[in-house]
Amino acid sequence: MSQAPAFNPPPAPRSAVLAAWLEQSHDLLALTDAAADIVWAHPHFTRSTGVGAGVSAGARMLDLVAGDAADDTRASRHALLRAAAPEACQLCLRGASGRPLWLRVSVATLSGQPLWTMQDETTTHELEARAQRLSEILEVAQEFGRPGLWEREIPSVEGCSDRHVFNIWGIEPHQGTPTFDEAA
Repeated sequence: MSQAPAFNPPPAPRSAVLAAWLEQSHDLLALTDAAADIVWAHPHFTRSTGVGAGVSAGARMLDLVAGDAADDTRASRHALLRAAAPEACQLCLRGASGRPLWLRVSVATLSGQPLWTMQDETTTHELEARAQRLSEILEVAQEFGRPGLWEREIPSVEGCSDRHVFNIWGIEPHQGTPTFDEAA
């Protein structure tokens, strides 16, 4: 049995590979100095944050952090931004539109300078917050009206109920969900 020859493409110059990767990357990338001043930023970072494409001298990563002193002190945020921690963490920056930009951030050191790799998790964060809010509203509505919620799977008639339905039936939740016939 003959094997197909191995595919060995000609080596591409490292700078060409890096340029191609940067062009198609959706990550937000920024290189800072030890004081968290931005010395280079990927175009996706500049579009998302509103930091100028040329990265003006004195642009600071710290100035992009959203929030107020009540949720975190400026000093602790500064310490976070200066740390080159290998573990990813979540950070909220002020986006170009002024809205929060929730990011999963990891930092590596490149020639002694922190290289920030950030993935945008804003949509996920907003959906989680909305789901939490809707859950809270539903809980309030159930407490107020005590309608109870239950669901049944039609083919198997298996179901589940919330605690209000158990109160309607006069049974404890630990006794299990009544069968379809018992509920009817």
